[in-house]
Amino acid sequence: MQIYTKMPTPGSIGAGQTASTKLILGYTHNRIDIRCNAQIAAAPKDLAAADWTTVFGDIRIIVNGQTKIEIAAKDAVARAQFFGYVLQNGTLPIDLTMPFLKLPGDAQVSGYGTTGVATMIIEMDINAGQTVNSLEVYSLQTGPSNWGHHLEIQRFSQNIGVVGKVEIADLPKTAGLVMTAFHFTTANISAMDVLSNQLPLLQTDASTRANALMCAGRIAQAGYTSWDFLDRNMVADSVAMQVQDFRVRPTFTAAGNFYLITEGIASF
Repeated sequence: MQIYTKMPTPGSIGAGQTASTKLILGYTHNRIDIRCNAQIAAAPKDLAAADWTTVFGDIRIIVNGQTKIEIAAKDAVARAQFFGYVLQNGTLPIDLTMPFLKLPGDAQVSGYGTTGVATMIIEMDINAGQTVNSLEVYSLQTGPSNWGHHLEIQRFSQNIGVVGKVEIADLPKTAGLVMTAFHFTTANISAMDVLSNQLPLLQTDASTRANALMCAGRIAQAGYTSWDFLDRNMVADSVAMQVQDFRVRPTFTAAGNFYLITEGIASF
């Protein structure tokens, strides 16, 4: 059974405020759709893809007091488009599952089951100076399931002061977590290596990355450098993070401040 219903209307939709609402418990949340109309160029408008970053800052999903998803609205738009979504004016989808996965059960493995959950909240930061006319949250849900494996999106600030190869070795390494994809919020990366316990998992340059994403049906986004470990559309290809050593080695062609956004499936 699948249902699509509106969640309670978010409160605090004024400029500079954080709008939030509790997601209804009982079923399994598979996709959250944020529906918004705001003043753009002094006129009411259902937000186009480029408008979301004007109106909104960060978006968070918090379960039992723990932030499970933290992503800027701009990056949420890019993530949806990366996975092939054509955004419709007024609605921003945040997929909690992976409907493109092809094996039975894989597509639902990261959904947000609510059995055993006390609170599940979505927060949306409204930028200063913005007028939101209406804000609603909808959810695509399936039958009840326990809180267990779930999508986790984390964001790590990277202050890159040099041009050339940089090593990032401080990502969380823990049991119960697998990485499925990552995104740098810059396109200024040429070569990219990833090593797990000193064994190479990834050795690419810009052309081979673009080719791999194309073959997987992903859509590379301007201003980002991305990799999807699930390019065969199977959860079994995800990367276990219960390791002693995990290193990402991008070669930057320009210095600057960026974010590394990781996607994974957690079980804690």
